[in-house]
Amino acid sequence: IRQNIEVSDTTLLNILTNASAVDFKSNISGSLSNLKTRISLSSGIGDFATNLTLSGDSTLSRLSCNGYIESKGVDFVKILGETSPIGTIAFNADIKGRMYNNKVTQATFDGIIARCDFNQYSYEDIVVKADINKNRYSGKVELLDPNGQINIEGYVQLSPNDTTAALSATCQEIDLAALIIKLKIKYMGYPSLWVRSLFT
Repeated sequence: IRQNIEVSDTTLLNILTNASAVDFKSNISGSLSNLKTRISLSSGIGDFATNLTLSGDSTLSRLSCNGYIESKGVDFVKILGETSPIGTIAFNADIKGRMYNNKVTQATFDGIIARCDFNQYSYEDIVVKADINKNRYSGKVELLDPNGQINIEGYVQLSPNDTTAALSATCQEIDLAALIIKLKIKYMGYPSLWVRSLFT
């Protein structure tokens, strides 16, 4: 297979070179109105697993999804090459959602990025949450790293006559040198920041 790949297909070539042995397992059971799926994939690049249950009424106009996705680690250097600023990412997340007539009416995403390598630093314990409730979209990203705490929360409320959005962000005791964040402005100590905004 590799002999038929052009030199420009570097990403695919990296995947085929580094994947080595690939172990893929899947299990699908149930009916269209109550379908259970389990998928796991592991290789030299990393692993991925998901366990989802899809259920709905007899006409499938109402659908719901419940389950999780997780990975103990995917090495993006092996996918994108040695120059990639992104390294290994490990995460797990719970997913819930509902649809009515092919429109998402409610959904939640509750996850934790246990490890995220970026720019030669391993960030730890990043909380990611998102919620959709009809026309309201809200989310939260929280970094609980030993070298800094960052919390960003916000929402957008859509309506035909008025749209409202809010955003708040806090940063506490950020060690920029330890996080390998290079700034052109010289600084002293560990900076902290608090911002709140409301848009209508």
